[in-house]
Order: sequence, then C-alpha cells, then structure tokens
Amino acid sequence: MPGLRIDGPEEQCGAWGRLTLRYFRNGVFLYDDVESNVLTNAGKNLWVKRLKEGTTAKGVDRMEAGDGGCLSTALYTPIPFAATDTALRDPVNLASAIQAGEVYDLGARTVTYKTVLAAALANPGDFHYTPRVINELALVTASPDNIVVALRAFKSMIFDPNDAIEIEAEWEVGLL
Repeated sequence: MPGLRIDGPEEQCGAWGRLTLRYFRNGVFLYDDVESNVLTNAGKNLWVKRLKEGTTAKGVDRMEAGDGGCLSTALYTPIPFAATDTALRDPVNLASAIQAGEVYDLGARTVTYKTVLAAALANPGDFHYTPRVINELALVTASPDNIVVALRAFKSMIFDPNDAIEIEAEWEVGLL
C-alpha cells in the first residue's frame, strides 16, 4: 500500500497476506494449498491502524467460509477477489473463532491467524451446491465493525461431514 504513513512522512509501508490451507479426510492429510490473498481496502486500513496501535491480536477474531469462490460448473477454477470487495460471495454460515499469534517485528511486522474448519459443524442447508464445498474464506475483524480484512478464493474442497473433513487455515498478514 504505497504512501501509507504509519508514524511520519519517512515511514511508508505496504501490506501483504498469504493463506495456507491443509485439507484432511478422516484425520489423514491429503494436500495443502498456499497462495497470496487480497487485502480489502477498508480492512487493510483498519488492520494497519490496529497493528500500529498494538491491538491487532484483538482486532481480527474469525474466519468465515463460503462456497461462492468458484462457479458451480467450474469447481476447480477460483474467481479472484478484488481489493474493493467487502464480503464473501456466498457465505455458508460457518465461521471459526481464531487466536492470533504474537506480533513480531523482524523487518516486516506479521501476524499469523490459525483455525480449523470442520465439516461436522456445518449445517447442510446453508450450502448452495451439491456436493457441499468450501472455496472462499474471509478474515474478519471483531465487533463492533465486523470488517473483512482479507479474502481468498481457491479450488473447491469437498466438505462432507460423512468423510470427517477438516480444513486447517493459517493466514499470515504483514507490513512491508
């Protein structure tokens, strides 16, 4: 985010994010998916402000899932998000509280957020397609603002509770 000032005119920075997904069936690791994500304009500004104020760990409190990251006719072709997007395309009423890691200043200040999404906790009626899939995630700030900080669409992951599916999500967000 060129031109964003943290403390004064000399200190300029940019923000970045990366989401790592690990897919498990019946407790067996199947594959992982690591890609950069889109930081939303409104969310990025709020996140940077909270990082500067030292309140980032309290500022983001959940990941929300959806099944609108791909068309139902092309479940393995993600539709990229833009920085102007503000929400998931098709949320499935599945969110997971997260715990933020410590804020480290090692040349680039970063925070890692981790959670596990379990198919057994999802309501089948909340999904828009069959088979049930997860293919978009959002990193969302705490109340009262509930602003989406980051979004990522990815190839669809079958989310069937009969197969004991779990998706472990590790989201890194940082400043350059």
